[in-house]
Amino acid sequence: MKTRLYEDKSDFRRLLVGLNLNDKERPTFLFDNINIPAMVNYLAATVIMHDNDHVGKNYYLYRDSDGSGEWQMLPWDKDLTFGRNFTGDFRYLVDTIWADEDPFSHPLFGDSDHRKVDRQWNLLIDVLYEEPRIQAMMARRLRTLMDELLQPLQTPPEERYYEQRIEELFRQIEGDADLDRAYWGQPWGTNQNFRRALDKLKSLYLDPRRVHLSQTHGPENGGMIPAAQPRSAQIAIGPHTLDYTTPRSDTEYLTLINQNDFAVDISGWSLEGAITHSFPPGTVIVPSDTLYLSPNINAFRNRPQSPTGNEERFAQGNYSGRLSARPGLITLYNRRGELVDSHSYTTPSSPFARQVVVSEINYAPIKADVSGQGDFGSADFEFIELYNRGTDAVDLAGFRFIDGIEYLFPEGSLLASDEHLILARNRPAMQTRYSSIEIFGTYAKKLDNQGERITFVDQRGRLVFTFSYGTAGAWPNIPKSQGHTLVRVGFDMYAGDPCSWRASSNRYGSPTAADPPGPQTNCVGRLFLPSVQTGH
Repeated sequence: MKTRLYEDKSDFRRLLVGLNLNDKERPTFLFDNINIPAMVNYLAATVIMHDNDHVGKNYYLYRDSDGSGEWQMLPWDKDLTFGRNFTGDFRYLVDTIWADEDPFSHPLFGDSDHRKVDRQWNLLIDVLYEEPRIQAMMARRLRTLMDELLQPLQTPPEERYYEQRIEELFRQIEGDADLDRAYWGQPWGTNQNFRRALDKLKSLYLDPRRVHLSQTHGPENGGMIPAAQPRSAQIAIGPHTLDYTTPRSDTEYLTLINQNDFAVDISGWSLEGAITHSFPPGTVIVPSDTLYLSPNINAFRNRPQSPTGNEERFAQGNYSGRLSARPGLITLYNRRGELVDSHSYTTPSSPFARQVVVSEINYAPIKADVSGQGDFGSADFEFIELYNRGTDAVDLAGFRFIDGIEYLFPEGSLLASDEHLILARNRPAMQTRYSSIEIFGTYAKKLDNQGERITFVDQRGRLVFTFSYGTAGAWPNIPKSQGHTLVRVGFDMYAGDPCSWRASSNRYGSPTAADPPGPQTNCVGRLFLPSVQTGH
């Protein structure tokens, strides 16, 4: 409502209705409409900084209207923190401190059972804490922040984060009386200054707060805050489902499973390989629970079959890449970069995998030194050529490039037997250099001059080909310096092998036609003679 003044308040009304659902229906609403990691992290951080004024104000309620549609709180006006509540003279940095006085110091401060001093409480906070999984997530995230920021009581003073940070900030004004007064104001009859106030904060707040959270509410006393997360905490990459029905395979998903008897905070962990994803702060998987990870969280929640939305699924998105695009290896790393788990999988090949091939790539073109070619940049002359080496025509409607470049073939995209097809980055640029050829279409993004992966899938998302060019091995370097292209010399070889390519005989290549035979090439002991037709 504050930043989207042209909208009505219907989404906010739906939020209020959802928060007031009965105990059976409300958890489903929360997992589909609240940014759970963001809220878990916000609430845990609020406990760490001991904000006594965030219950009824001092936050923004934000909805990702153009993305996931999820709600979360954003912090604002954090002055009454570290236990302060303006119960004394508000001019002083530390007037009254609540370090260990419940309910104001309780980890669940802000819900209906742990209200502010004026009896206020927050409906969103209350219903989140009523959901056992979410409360357990917050407790685990809180323990992480306790160990990293507040730290155990036995931590040597010189290693304590807060104490050292306070001193670091104080050194910026130490000895400057005018600046001290500017920060502090006139003490008017008191003997308290900025230095004394900071010492009071350290002595009366931080240590009692450490004891209150780790001992009073810690595991030894049966409290809600768990023991420290084991360094070797394991999460398993679980089952996945591929999607060959939607144009971008948006309803595929991957699962992560917590088989431990304790919640695991995976904030800052990452997935690498066929897909990539970094888990945001507050991402916690409770014991025996499953996290569903999707490339499109909205598509996941609208899947026509389970798992889908309206099922209390802990689902997150959006990861980069597509499992359905190519076979590969997925690896899970923790925050320290240590391997936690790995999973290899295969992707069904398209029946056209040996028929439709890439025959030429102009990935590092040079600007023409010929007049009349316009104000184009070098990259505008990129192109990629497909070739049908089979005996039957192929209907390419629905086929698409998804790595390197992006292009979706429209209806009526027929590639005849022994025919070439050109996709370009810039049609006008190509027509100035190759005036006699036909450009089938223009793709999005651009080819990387240093090499990258190219992936092409059919109308069902099955793999036609995927390979990386120019990234390693003995790739011809002429295309990067003299304006030649890469042309295939052996279609039965893997396209990711540098030996299956050579530099074009013609400068600027031979789009839509076979490249003239070049000089014989000896590549890692393999001989390719000039008689080999490089365009077919």
